[in-house]
Amino acid sequence: MSTCKWCDNHGFFLFTDKDGLCKKCSFKIRTEANSKLRVIKNCNELVEKTKKIDTAISNAEVMIKYLSESLKYEMKGIEIYSRSIKELLKEVINQIDEKMLLLVLQEYEITKGKIEQSKTKNSKIKQVDRFKIFTNKVLEHIKLRQIANEPLQNKILSLQNSLLILPEIKI
Repeated sequence: MSTCKWCDNHGFFLFTDKDGLCKKCSFKIRTEANSKLRVIKNCNELVEKTKKIDTAISNAEVMIKYLSESLKYEMKGIEIYSRSIKELLKEVINQIDEKMLLLVLQEYEITKGKIEQSKTKNSKIKQVDRFKIFTNKVLEHIKLRQIANEPLQNKILSLQNSLLILPEIKI
């Protein structure tokens, strides 16, 4: 007698696949998994290509959300992707963190250059404030995730603070 791992239906005439799913659940789960995988791949491409922090963050959040939602299948022993979802989630988060750091470092260099070119203390402070707004978006994204990255948070906070102690700021 077979029992579906997902819906718990059972019986002598219920047939299950290699993952222990009945035909109805297998179709539903595979369809959902394929749909989510397409979205994850599209979001990943956008994160890789973008130079805009808002685009990177919003697409990163979608990828993390979809992978996190898929963990429920892995917890029941249902393999929906060729790799472990936990491993994929860690890999995606590491990739996102690398992209976030790259964008923050690029913005830091741009901001530093603008501070050096600014004539007044007020315009220099505005550049620092603009950078803080930019980096606070990244910090907020990191804090809201299940898997935090303290070294990245500390690096971003260090960059924020380093702008405040630039000789150009002290007039």
